[in-house]
Amino acid sequence: MTQINGLKLIHDFKDTSLHYLMHCTPPNLYLLKHSALDCLPGRFKEIHIINESIVFKAAWSFFLSDPEELFDYFPRSVLPPEYGGHLEDTSTDGWIRKANKWHEQDTAAGQCNFY
Repeated sequence: MTQINGLKLIHDFKDTSLHYLMHCTPPNLYLLKHSALDCLPGRFKEIHIINESIVFKAAWSFFLSDPEELFDYFPRSVLPPEYGGHLEDTSTDGWIRKANKWHEQDTAAGQCNFY
């Protein structure tokens, strides 16, 4: 992932309900759009939405919604089994521990990240 390649996102809307629509006010949607597109130091190449409910299906009907189509964009090796992939461990605990060790060695960077 670099700014040249762009970010690829998968949004899983499994078990969402109408309660989430209460937060989809115009100011909140503007802040989401503004922070994602104008403030993050990267660009979005692809956004995939899967397992959306009936409510979200109508709103997102113009986006990719079939999990099988993810294989056209992502190799099975980077997808967890619930999406039909082969990636067994999606936990980031080990990576965070390793990053914290590196962070402890670099005293100029500040305090450690504690998760």
